[in-house]
Amino acid sequence: MEIRYTITEEDYIQFNLYHIEESASLRKQFQMLRLYLPLLMAVVIFLVGTQVLKQPALYWVVVAVLYAVGWFVIYPRLYKKSIRKNVVKMAREGDNTSVFGDKTLEIAGDKITISGQDTTEIIDKTAIKEIKQKKDLLILYNSSVSAHIIPTRYLTESELAMLTAFLKK
Repeated sequence: MEIRYTITEEDYIQFNLYHIEESASLRKQFQMLRLYLPLLMAVVIFLVGTQVLKQPALYWVVVAVLYAVGWFVIYPRLYKKSIRKNVVKMAREGDNTSVFGDKTLEIAGDKITISGQDTTEIIDKTAIKEIKQKKDLLILYNSSVSAHIIPTRYLTESELAMLTAFLKK
């Protein structure tokens, strides 16, 4: 079986966003920033408003709650936008021709060969630790921080089914 595909910057961004959403440690960090930061800031707003500015407590309770709720609602979009911006910045640094561009995936026996413009990597099927499928991507994890990205737009449904069945055996 041979599959030809192209990895774009958008594929790389989508993979990173997916990986961040699925990573337990990054999910925990996200939840802490989403929950604890606004609570801490709400307490600070309340204390500064009532103790330093000497205004009514009810006013500052409302302000603090509105701030906390606003942060809780807006933060996920800010977080994704920040991640996207940083991934784009990193992807444009230096020479990344081994990551982006045209690729060929060949399966022969239990060996998977992934060839690009500058590189060829031969992987034993047993080296694939996990297979994840996102809407537009098939992700083959070698480890918890390393993966091969295959955009599913280049695969027919039967090729996708055959590939995932082969890799899950």
